[in-house]
Amino acid sequence: MKKIKNSYLQLTPIDIYYGQLVMSNFKGGSYMKYAFASRTGNVEEIINSLGIDALRINDGSESIDEPFILFTYTDGYGDVPAEVDSFLMANGSLIQGVVCSGDTGYGEAYCQAADKISEDYGCEILYKVENAGTPEDIENIKKSIGA
Repeated sequence: MKKIKNSYLQLTPIDIYYGQLVMSNFKGGSYMKYAFASRTGNVEEIINSLGIDALRINDGSESIDEPFILFTYTDGYGDVPAEVDSFLMANGSLIQGVVCSGDTGYGEAYCQAADKISEDYGCEILYKVENAGTPEDIENIKKSIGA
């Protein structure tokens, strides 16, 4: 198993679904906190489909005091949304993993926000999903976050 930065958890890759990395042995579960940012509603729809309580990131001034999994979208051409960037500057030491929504129409920029967050904060990419995802994606995300 790979130990991650500031880790309360351990992750091991198990499979690739349509190019999305899914992790096993992720000890998220019901005690894990979640935070999300959603501009078009896709990420919010994922959160609602998962049935989890999550802190909504509106402007980046929000704070979280426990390890968390971040759900975000990719902005522009592969960028981390500004509000997520601000949120992570204050809370990034507690991030355990990231789930990212994107549009494959952007080619290589698809879900690059997850790649940048993973690189900058030493967390694992738990799942990359097209827009709001399919029912199969939602089930795979549940598995990847341990819900």
